[in-house]
Amino acid sequence: MKSVISLTLIGVMFAIVMVSSFPEDNQKPVIYECKSMEKASDEDVENVLHELQTQMPLQTPNEKCLLACLYEKSGVIENGHIQSNGLKIAIMQDVEKEAASIDKIIQECASISHPERCEQAAQLKLCLDNIVSLSASN
Repeated sequence: MKSVISLTLIGVMFAIVMVSSFPEDNQKPVIYECKSMEKASDEDVENVLHELQTQMPLQTPNEKCLLACLYEKSGVIENGHIQSNGLKIAIMQDVEKEAASIDKIIQECASISHPERCEQAAQLKLCLDNIVSLSASN
């Protein structure tokens, strides 16, 4: 039971760390930079924040590209490849949980590859959401 709770918390905290921490004053430039780079609207930003916190799927290409930019800026995706170390750092920023649970997430999600960066980001989010959902049901 402890590992299920830990894994669920890790997944939720990863989503929160990735984006909901961006509204902090020192992180706002990252969101604004990505918003500008991806030609996203305020609504796109709000939707991505909401979708990450609630494990909802990304709805539009703009949302997927905005998330791709945020992952790239955070070091989770680099040159089209998911970075295990970047993923681990992002997960561990706010949580200190069992290394085995974190390693499981990384192992399952780090191999995701897609030639289109926005789809890769959306698939990574789905992988993380699925791990949280599976953990919650066990």
